[in-house]
Amino acid sequence: MAVSRKGKRPIVVDGRTYLWWVFPDGAVYVPTNGITQSLMIVDDCGEFGVQYYLGQLPDLCHLTVMGRRFRVSGCGGSHRRFRCPVVVNGPVATPRTVAELIKWSTDAGDNPVEVDYQGLPIANRVFANT
Repeated sequence: MAVSRKGKRPIVVDGRTYLWWVFPDGAVYVPTNGITQSLMIVDDCGEFGVQYYLGQLPDLCHLTVMGRRFRVSGCGGSHRRFRCPVVVNGPVATPRTVAELIKWSTDAGDNPVEVDYQGLPIANRVFANT
């Protein structure tokens, strides 16, 4: 996944270089407190990619995984979403909060709950008969 460096900020976490940026996200279907921006983080070798919606409600906070390097195995095909800690409370992401999200995403630990696009656990969804 090649990404232009223009308009993006580099950050190095545990010896690996990442690019991050915040962008207006008019297609957000995630329940938020009115903020319609997303934080995108990718690594320089195309193995890591996550999107975090700014202003999410704490009980529905999640991120979208777009790369195969993530704390849950089996990622890297279609986008998957997982519950995550609230690392950005408002419309401003900082290098510290970006590094915190990268570390949470790449460190081993308990597998987070997989959720749908609104942050609701997939196991609790009710599907209509088609």
